[in-house]
Amino acid sequence: MNMEAVCANVSTTLAPGTVTAVATVEHASIGLPGLPVVDVAGLATAAAATCDALTGSTPLTLTIGGVATPVPTAPNTVIDLAAGVQLTLNEQVHGDDGITVTGVRSRIDGTDTEVVLGYSTAAVHNCAP
Repeated sequence: MNMEAVCANVSTTLAPGTVTAVATVEHASIGLPGLPVVDVAGLATAAAATCDALTGSTPLTLTIGGVATPVPTAPNTVIDLAAGVQLTLNEQVHGDDGITVTGVRSRIDGTDTEVVLGYSTAAVHNCAP
């Protein structure tokens, strides 16, 4: 695993209450024995919460084994690599008051091995009914 230029930023505003969290990774490479190298560039997870809406996004460029791979914009997109290894892109988990966005999650079936790139969470509380 190799990563370059990792950054995080959280901003809040009042009236209306808004929380926005952004995590960026300029470039990362994930290499596992027997699998193609996964290169991620320009990753920027964004999670935003207001009393009215929860939103998330993860723009990124993906290359698998040296081949540019289209990245769908739909949340929770899963790409099967091989040998029980999956990539989940733009993973979004909504809670009662917030949202968590993970840019890229790599899991190996049957193990506790996991690689996470870009993680943002935002929540608001005390919203009037």
